[in-house]
Amino acid sequence: MTRRAYIAAINNYPDPYDLLNPLEDLADLQNTLIPKGFSISSQTDAYATRANILASLTSLVTQAVSGDSIFFGFFGHGSWFNGPYGRAECICPSDINPQTGANLIADYEIQAILAMKPEGVTCDVLLGNCYSGTGTSRSMVASKGSKKAIRIEQPQCIPGPLPYTIGKSGSGIGQKVAVPVESMNHVLHAACRRDQLAYGVLTGGKHRGLFPLYWCYAIRNYPNKTRAQIDAWVTTYVKAVVPTQEPQIEGPSAELAQLPFT
Repeated sequence: MTRRAYIAAINNYPDPYDLLNPLEDLADLQNTLIPKGFSISSQTDAYATRANILASLTSLVTQAVSGDSIFFGFFGHGSWFNGPYGRAECICPSDINPQTGANLIADYEIQAILAMKPEGVTCDVLLGNCYSGTGTSRSMVASKGSKKAIRIEQPQCIPGPLPYTIGKSGSGIGQKVAVPVESMNHVLHAACRRDQLAYGVLTGGKHRGLFPLYWCYAIRNYPNKTRAQIDAWVTTYVKAVVPTQEPQIEGPSAELAQLPFT
């Protein structure tokens, strides 16, 4: 059994869309997963292009064998567009064109890659971006219901809808398919709902994403909590700081009831 993770993190976007926290979130996630036995590959800034992210995620998924555990994380901008299958959420690689939407990665493209996962492989996906709920093109789950010494920062986003046209702004793969949560072949840990923004904070002199800050802390400090319990804890603390940001977890109930990475 092997544990492998691929993480993309992007601070540097076309002006004026630079971010401050993704590389700090990447470092924290690495420090969280390595003690759990994960080997990690990552791409940052100019290397985290559409082509590189898709190729690296495909490699992560298709090289896994039964008994393995894989993890995909993304820290950067998210947006949405009115695509060929209705509204679609997307993550924004470093080579995104914010004016046209060229080079975005749609939720159904991520879904198409994850669909290639072999049986018996455990897969967790963490999306730290705005509009991340249903970010792997799955059915939406209902919302759930002590502030630290941190300063809330205004969320920065590439606003949707992007004027994306499949076949013109990008090649596009896959097809948006509404899959019941119980039929998902992975667990999605999303920073917020599909119609919400993900906030950043300044804490300890570092810019951090609010969701990954608490998620990494919970994974490190509560080894006896299930995935669902981790999500409930993180949601409580995130909403205590920003009531309009609601993290959500999506996946089969059997996997939500398991301890992660054990």
